[in-house]
This record gives sequence, C-alpha cells and structure tokens, in this order.
Amino acid sequence: MESSQSGSRDPREAFSGRSVTSQFASSSSGPKRRQRPASAPMQPAGTEEGFGQSLGFDDAFRKAARGTAGSYTAAPREEAQCSFPVPTRVPTLTGQQGMNPLMMRCKALKSPTDPLPGNIMDLIAEHAGKKSATGYTSLMYASFAGHAELVRLLMDKESRCRDAGGGLTALHRAAERGFEDCVALLKDREQRIISNRGITALMLAAKKGRTSVVKMLAPAEGRMTNDRGKTAMMWAAENGHPECVKELLPMESLMVNQSGSTALMFAAYSGTAECVQLLLSETRIKKSNDDTALMFAALRGHANCVALLVEHEAGCQTQTGQTALIKACSRGHIECIKLLLQERGLADMYGHTGLMYAADTGCTRAVMLLKDKEAKKASTDGFTACMRAAGRGHTSIVEALADVEGGMLNKASVTALMTAAQCGHAESVRALITKEARIVSSSSLTAMMSPRSILACRRIGVDPAVDLSERRDVLDYSGPKSVLPKYLEIKQKERAALIQDARREYKTILSNGVTEAEAALVPGLSKYIHHSSIEREKSQAKKAEDDREKEVQMRRVAADLEGTIMRELRQVELRKKQEEAERRIAEDEKKRRLEVEAQRKIQAEKARAHEQRRQAAAAKLAREKEALLKEQEERAQRAAIEKEKEQREREKAAKEEELAQIKRERERKEGILAMERERERRQEERAEALRKADEVRAAALAKKKADLRAKAEQQKRESERQRMAAAKTLRMLFRPNVEYS
Repeated sequence: MESSQSGSRDPREAFSGRSVTSQFASSSSGPKRRQRPASAPMQPAGTEEGFGQSLGFDDAFRKAARGTAGSYTAAPREEAQCSFPVPTRVPTLTGQQGMNPLMMRCKALKSPTDPLPGNIMDLIAEHAGKKSATGYTSLMYASFAGHAELVRLLMDKESRCRDAGGGLTALHRAAERGFEDCVALLKDREQRIISNRGITALMLAAKKGRTSVVKMLAPAEGRMTNDRGKTAMMWAAENGHPECVKELLPMESLMVNQSGSTALMFAAYSGTAECVQLLLSETRIKKSNDDTALMFAALRGHANCVALLVEHEAGCQTQTGQTALIKACSRGHIECIKLLLQERGLADMYGHTGLMYAADTGCTRAVMLLKDKEAKKASTDGFTACMRAAGRGHTSIVEALADVEGGMLNKASVTALMTAAQCGHAESVRALITKEARIVSSSSLTAMMSPRSILACRRIGVDPAVDLSERRDVLDYSGPKSVLPKYLEIKQKERAALIQDARREYKTILSNGVTEAEAALVPGLSKYIHHSSIEREKSQAKKAEDDREKEVQMRRVAADLEGTIMRELRQVELRKKQEEAERRIAEDEKKRRLEVEAQRKIQAEKARAHEQRRQAAAAKLAREKEALLKEQEERAQRAAIEKEKEQREREKAAKEEELAQIKRERERKEGILAMERERERRQEERAEALRKADEVRAAALAKKKADLRAKAEQQKRESERQRMAAAKTLRMLFRPNVEYS
C-alpha cells in the first residue's frame, strides 16, 4: 500500500523553503529572505541508497533549517493520523522544519539503551501521528536510534508513514542500521513498503550486511526489485556480504535486472570471491550486450574471481566480439591475462585481438604472453599490433614484435615504421629502421616523406639531405631526395592552402605535421620553404594596403555628411523617446491593474485548491483506513490459513514420526532375531568344529596307541629274538664236545 502522504500536497510544493504565510506576504514591501528554490527540495542525508550515511539526521536538518529561513511551517490544528499536514495560515508546529517536542526528544536519542523522559507518555498522547516538514515522524527517529521500547509505544500511531525525501519508512532505518528488536516490531506493519525508487528494507539490510535482519525480512520481501530491477541479493553481492548472499540465494537465484545483470556479475565486478563461489549457478548468463561475469572480473582485474569463473565462461564473446581476455588486455591486468590464455586467437568484430589491445595500452608482459599465438594478425583496417605500438611510442613492444610483424602493410600500404615516423617516436623508428626501410605506401610516400618523420630521423642521427654516395648507412627512400617538392605536389592536387604564415602547420597524408619554423631547421629543406610563402605574404600585404586606402576615402566622404545626419537622427531619437515614455506609462498602469486582478484570482484559486486538498486528504484517509482494515482482515485470514496449514503439517509430521517409530521398532526386532539366529548358527558351527576336533584327536590317539602297541610288539619280538640268539649262543658255548667226551 502506498504511503498516506502520496495523495496530499507535494512536499516540494508545500515545504520548498517558504510557508504559506510567507507566500501570501511575499508581495508586500520590505527585505526579502533568500528562499530555497522549489526545484531543489530538502532531502535528508540518508536516502534509500543509504540512510544516515552523512552523520545521521543532523546535517539534513541543518540544511533544511537554512532553507526555511526561520519561518513557521503552516499546518492545521487537527491533522489526520499519518497524513501529510495540509497547510493553513495557522502555524502550530515549531522548531526546526516543524519538529514538535516529541520528535526532538526522539532525535536526541543516541543509543538503544538511552532512558526515556518521564513525560514521554504525555508527549506521545499530544504529538504522536504528526510529521515534520520533511515528512519525518517520531517513530522514524526512534527506529534510527534503535530504541525498541519507544518504537513499541509509537508504532500503533505512526507506522506505514514515509518521509518526503526518499519515501523511506521507519523499518527502512532500523533494517539499514541492523536493529533486530525494532525490525521485529515493525516488520509485520511495514514490510513490502517500497521507497520512491523501489528500495525495500531488505535491500538496505543486504547492502549493509545485516545478516540477522536479512533472515527476518527475506520471507516477505524476497524477490522484490527496485525501479531498475535490482534485487536484495544483488546489493549484497555488490557490497561483498557472502553471508547475506547465502541467505537470499534460495529465493533470488537466477534473477536479472533491467539490463540483464545477475548477482554474480555484481560480485565479479566488486571482486568478492566468496560471493562468486556461492553464485556459480548463475554462470553462462549474459547481459543484454552479451557481457558475462567473467568479463566484468577481467575488466576490473580481480584475478581471484577470474580463476573461479574461467572454467565456466571462457570463450564467450559480446555483441561486438570482445572476450574476457580482450577486456583484461585493454586494462593491462597481467594476472587475469595469465588465467585467460585459452582465449588467445579470438578477435572482436573489427579484427582486434588481445595482443593489439595489449600493444595499444603498452603492457609488455601481456604482449610477450600473447605474441606466439596472435602475432601476424591484422584488424579489418589492416593495422597490426606492432603498428599500434609504434603509433603509441611503446618501444619495448615494438622491439618484441619487429621480428614477427616487421614488413606488414595495412590497407593503405602503411607500415609500422611509417606510423612511428609520422607520430614522431624516434626510438620506435630506430627499432624498425632495419626491418621496413624502402617500403612505399599507396600514396607514393615513404616513412621519411613527412616533416615530423624528418625531425624524428634527425633525433636519431639520420640526415635525409645527405646523398647516398657519401654515406651508405643512411636511410634510403623512394622518390625525390628532397621532401618538400613531393609534398607540395600532393597538396596542390588536394586544392588546399600550402603555407599561409610561419605559424601554419604542414599537413601530411596521415594528418600529422610540424610548423614551418621546425621544418626550416632541417638541412636541405629551408630553401624550398620561403618561396611560396613570401610571395603569398607580399600579395596579401598589397591587397590589405589597397583595402585600407579605400576605407580612408570612404571615411572622408562619410565625415562630410555626418553633421547633418546626426542632427536629424538626434531629433528623431528624441521624438521616439517621448513616445516610448508615454507608452511605457500606459503599459505600467495596465500591468498594475492586471496584476491586482491576477492576485485576486490566485488567492481565490488557492482557496479552492486548499478546499480540494482538504477534501482529497479526507477521502485519502478514509480509503487508507478502509484498505488498512481490509489488509488486517486479509492478514488475519492468511494467519488462520497458515495456522491451519501448520497444524496439518504438524499432524502429518507426527503420523510420519509414529510410522517411522514403528518401522524402526520392527527393524530392531528383526535385527534381534537375526542376531539370535546368527548366534545359534555360530554355536552349532562351533559344536560341530569341536566334535570334529574330538574325532580327530580320538583317531590320532587310537593311531598313537596302535603305533605304541606295534612298537611294543616289535620290541617284544626283538627282545625275544635277542634272547633266543643269546640262548643259542650260550648253548653253543656250553655244549659238550662229542669228540672229547
């Protein structure tokens, strides 16, 4: 809803430095005070772009006080709440710009913790709901100081009012200065109110980096734009507040202003890498002229932002064909150029490459990086990077490009040497003299056939007047050995004046020249200069002498008639003066009568206008009250709907939570059963393993016992065998010999 003062009298008309009383009294006699013109209305130091940036309200009111020259501001005794005061001839408001005592007390507050005066309730009851001449209310002063208690007392009577300067509300002030308590009190009443330029409280908070305030206002004012299509996230990105960008990103992503710029472009232009990192989802979006965020970062020399954007937007070109590399080369940002080397070889619609822009600006390091890929390329007019550097006098670049682009011609067959010579850059001539000598342009001129070229050659020790047979190291050139005859022949064909005086310059085909006095210093040229100039000077002097003689004769003839003519003229002049005086007296009388009648009409018109404004203000107030009631009803309905929706969401969430709990319990039981089955399976496996181990041990024991029995049997057999063998041996030893028996 618009401000309540929009339908009332324009503040620039009602308070342009003169009260109604002083306007009616302006026709009376007496000294007149200097008034502020109506075209320059008084405006506070803080506008929607940044309220209070110039030390708050003090400067604004000092300026406003000078504009009124101490006159009273007229206002009715009974004025409508939150409406602009309708002027009458009864002065009721006092102080600076019609500030009442309540406003002065609110303005005197310096911090949110300042104590309130004891009679504050009486002041509120008497003065609340009124505005000063500049449209300020007591609530605005309280919100600017961040005094939440005073804001709570005043918001019922003074909310939704806008000032006369920028159309800002109390919420705008509190949001910009980051007073969360005041914003919490005012947001339900004043959110979504825009200033005269479409600025919202959220935009001011985002611009100043008030993250907590942005969180509070974003749900209601998100995605709103000012009169140029700029969003709150664009303000935050431009001023380098990544936390605010993070809060606004979900609702304002991919939005563009009227020129097609995104928040990413603002962040890249200001060089805030943190904001660029958050806004990478807006890459590949182009402005109305096809500029990208990468181009803005390269143009400003923000290498950290270029590093983040180069993989997303490299290779993009504007409507004129310019790339991010070309923009970086035009400003000489070497760090950005190093990151954009993948764009080498791209040229704009005129054929200009990054190397040409670097050569034109004199960035030698950039030329060294680009010459391998972009050398030997010419623009649509045939000029190369070396020619541009030669014309600018960048000798180091000329030396770097001479070996690669030396000898190239443009469409007029002009070389870099000719360009350097006709611009008078002697050091560039020295660097190119061995590469491009003996080349003739389409106009049959060489690098030396220009007076300025001769002076440049003279500075480096080359004398064009010396014959080649005497010195073999002198620069040769095509055509006559003296420059001036060839020059005069060309200029005669163009039907131009050759020499008027010693101050006139010689103009070459390339529109460069030196004075005749400078050319006369060159050996071999002075004898060609004076002939035509002296003859022309003599003829002009003779003609001037003849004109002077004719003028003297005419003056003598005129002197004879002067007396008679002057007398007649004086008589005619006297009669004209008398008639003029009589006519002027009659016109003054008629004008006076018309002024009196016009003054009466003006007073009657003012009275009718005053009545119309009063009726319009009353109708405006009624409409605003009706709209306010309607808005309150809508707000209540929306609140009920939101409450019902929240209740349904809570019930739904409770049901979902209950189902989730049942599911978790079932999963827990299934897990327990699975664990039991796994434990039984492991026990069975362990018992089976023990049984098999027992069987293995039993088998091993049985085998061991069998082995022991076999070994015992074997030992027994062995012992038996040994015993029998021993017995046999004993028998053989003790058996009686049969022969000796």
